[in-house]
Amino acid sequence: VPVLTKITTGVGRIWCIPRKDWRALATAAGATAVGVASSWLLAPQLWREWIAFLMENRSNDLWLIVRLSTAAALVWYGSVKDRAWLIPVSMYLATPVVMVYGLGMLCAIPRLLSPESQARARAPFGTPGEFVRRVLDMPPVA
Repeated sequence: VPVLTKITTGVGRIWCIPRKDWRALATAAGATAVGVASSWLLAPQLWREWIAFLMENRSNDLWLIVRLSTAAALVWYGSVKDRAWLIPVSMYLATPVVMVYGLGMLCAIPRLLSPESQARARAPFGTPGEFVRRVLDMPPVA
């Protein structure tokens, strides 16, 4: 669901493609589909309002296409070269409505540049939760 409510997170899914981590990609796609279907059944008007908000507040269409293309290319490159720190940069570029508070995503870069985080980013993606725990060095949830 975050890929549809916070569009920038969808760019991160590209990370799985060059790594051929189809399980993680399928898990994210399936969870998104279930979330969209259930939320649409419960409150379809909210989806119409969300789409209207995006259309009213979007930036220039050409500029958005350039930013999305650049963001996708950066995630792909970061995945191939094990540079997880490019994900927050890409997420900021992919923001459909550019605002100053979006720069907060870039605060993740110092942590992602640490040698420990870079080593963990080289491992297979696994589930999204496993990846986040590995990159942030968090213990598994019991």
